[in-house]
Amino acid sequence: NQLRYKSFCHRVCELTGAENGYEHVRVCGERKTIHDNRKNEDEVRKANVVEFDEPFFDNKMVLVFDDVITKGLSYAKYANQLERLGACVIGGMFLARTHYKVR
Repeated sequence: NQLRYKSFCHRVCELTGAENGYEHVRVCGERKTIHDNRKNEDEVRKANVVEFDEPFFDNKMVLVFDDVITKGLSYAKYANQLERLGACVIGGMFLARTHYKVR
């Protein structure tokens, strides 16, 4: 997953001239979280622990890429973390891929 994101970010920045922030974010582990699912039962999931190069994001305009959007909670948390560091998150792009068999 990290190699895919690294290549994707590099290519987007190459085509747009944007500054690549990929090297300034590090996923350094996982922790368990409890989410309410649709049946109102507690569900335990793993969430990434992320470290940021804080000075890099100060006064930057940031577009966040994520691979899926469901409720948007992980995106919202990530965007809030960046904004606390002084970044201006201008939006999110959510990438998805659907696999299906054609009959």
